[in-house]
Amino acid sequence: MRYLLALERTGSAQAAADLLRTSATTVSRKISAISERLNEQVVVKTNNQWVLTPLGRRLFDIGVRLEKSIADLGDGYISREHSGEIMITSLDFINRTILFPRLHDFHKNYPAIKLNLHSSNANLSLAFGEADVAIRLARPTSGRLHAKK
Repeated sequence: MRYLLALERTGSAQAAADLLRTSATTVSRKISAISERLNEQVVVKTNNQWVLTPLGRRLFDIGVRLEKSIADLGDGYISREHSGEIMITSLDFINRTILFPRLHDFHKNYPAIKLNLHSSNANLSLAFGEADVAIRLARPTSGRLHAKK
């Protein structure tokens, strides 16, 4: 839905991509996926401009209302202070060059969250609560872990 909202608000796939920090190809692909799923076009391109179809307009209106509802929910949720402790294990150079320099900003935004940064090559167990987040350069070879770039 956010791709459709961005496309309508900006008027072009490239501008929508810039807004969403992705590529114009991804925006086009996501819009096409919506149309395929609904078996009806949600936008048409005319004279280098994207125009919503009647179905696209209805989806856009729903998306705007959904966006507002999420924002309203978020305002109530964010107003409560997040608190707790997060244990992050990572390689020493990642901690020194990436995480440590950003600690001040993190603490300013989340003052009640205590970050515990552990520098180690050892693979601490996420399953046994030895760490909440593990940052590594290699993908895990065992366990039910999810790796993301």
